[in-house]
Amino acid sequence: MNLVPILKLGGEWLDAEAAANRGLVISETIADGIRRVALENRSGATVRPEELGWRKAPGHGDFDVPGLRIYIESWQVVSPCGVRRWDDEPFDYSPEYLPNCVSTPGDFHPGERGRFL
Repeated sequence: MNLVPILKLGGEWLDAEAAANRGLVISETIADGIRRVALENRSGATVRPEELGWRKAPGHGDFDVPGLRIYIESWQVVSPCGVRRWDDEPFDYSPEYLPNCVSTPGDFHPGERGRFL
């Protein structure tokens, strides 16, 4: 399946070209079977990304990638990191540390499968 990187910003989904028009660079690397996506802000303005990940490329089948796993880490020492299956639940975060573990704590729903913040 062909996947393309995508960014959700201000409630709008942006592909790499649309993001570049706003001064945001979405890059992707694939090495040793690991696919990584990164976002660089060159706009000079503060941005608050809501989600960063992949979607299926236009003209390709359903999003069904057997064995797909996602590596998750945060920017704080108090948050867990590791590999989750695409349809797993997110890590179980302690409520007092939640603001340090996910980008938008208000959007975090424990037990929601297949959605990682």
